[in-house]
Amino acid sequence: MGRKGNRQHMKRLAAPRLWPVHRKKAVWAVKPSPGPHPMGECLPLQVIIRDILDYAKTGKEAKKIITDGKIIVDGRVRKDRRFPVGLMDVIEIPDLEELYRVLPKYRKGLVLQPIEAEEKNFKLCKVIGKTTIKGGKTQFNLYDGRNLVLVEGRDYSEEEEESETEIISFNDIKVNDVLKISIPNQKFEEYIKLEEGVIGLIVGGKNAGRFGVIKDITKGLMRSLNLITIETETEPIMTPLDFVFVVGKETPLIKLPDW
Repeated sequence: MGRKGNRQHMKRLAAPRLWPVHRKKAVWAVKPSPGPHPMGECLPLQVIIRDILDYAKTGKEAKKIITDGKIIVDGRVRKDRRFPVGLMDVIEIPDLEELYRVLPKYRKGLVLQPIEAEEKNFKLCKVIGKTTIKGGKTQFNLYDGRNLVLVEGRDYSEEEEESETEIISFNDIKVNDVLKISIPNQKFEEYIKLEEGVIGLIVGGKNAGRFGVIKDITKGLMRSLNLITIETETEPIMTPLDFVFVVGKETPLIKLPDW
């Protein structure tokens, strides 16, 4: 079977515009595997290693690096060259002591933001769904495909017996709030509510990558009409609620790209 019938490839001209690939240098590009991020909102590992980091000249070389287990995503070794890496994912290359978080940059699409070692052990996950299940448990559906089950009334701090941390009610956590979880063990650490005064990052639309303090939340008649006003360093920006990702209360919890 030729490449025209190979579902692992797609024509470069049809690749998402955020991919940093030369459209006319070759005909084919690797297609991301089905996974936690939509095709238009992710980067296959091969594209990251060859086209962004420039650690390989060919797809074959990039595949060798990946299948040798030299790339870690969210704390787990990934050997699939087509594995989709997307928003907020943490990439680690132990041999080179390099750490990155995937974030939007203004007018640049998704980029690899270098981070410090203390950031590699957690990620921020936006809540897109919430369900109460048997046993007094709450299941949170997160934007990257994870399902996190938490027990009401349990202290999730690091040292439960000696902790003075206030036990929160998970009823307070709503859709569009953000959970901070450890990786790879997915332990709940804290949450940030989507409300006025917190730091919001725009992750979609023409202003993706810009961030600032949320000044106003306007509810519309339909979900698609909900708007948020963010005060950036230069100007206020109004954007749909679905494009906003909370990243901190008074200051960002993660290193954000300069724009």
